[in-house]
Amino acid sequence: MEETGNMTRKRGEEFAQLVHQVLVMEKVANTCGITYDTFYARITNRVTFSAEELKRLIRAAPDPRFAAYLLANTPFIAAERPEIEKIDDAQRALATVREHIRQYEQNVQS
Repeated sequence: MEETGNMTRKRGEEFAQLVHQVLVMEKVANTCGITYDTFYARITNRVTFSAEELKRLIRAAPDPRFAAYLLANTPFIAAERPEIEKIDDAQRALATVREHIRQYEQNVQS
């Protein structure tokens, strides 16, 4: 009976590994534009990631820990790039503030 339990556990482990490979590894590899074998060689440290592959990896899986690791022990910090809409809103708000300052300066000078 114990042998049947071991076989079931082994099949469960094999299936779990297959699910991980298909849903995680192959998906990230495809998003990075590299084959599964190439990606596996990178994540098992047999081959180092190229700079372009790192950029694609961060785009595919935008986890701040990647950038933090790459910038560790440098004078730089990682910061998320603001969304364009937010930049546009901030620029409009800044233009409004500048206009109010100009009006205030004109009133003070008059």
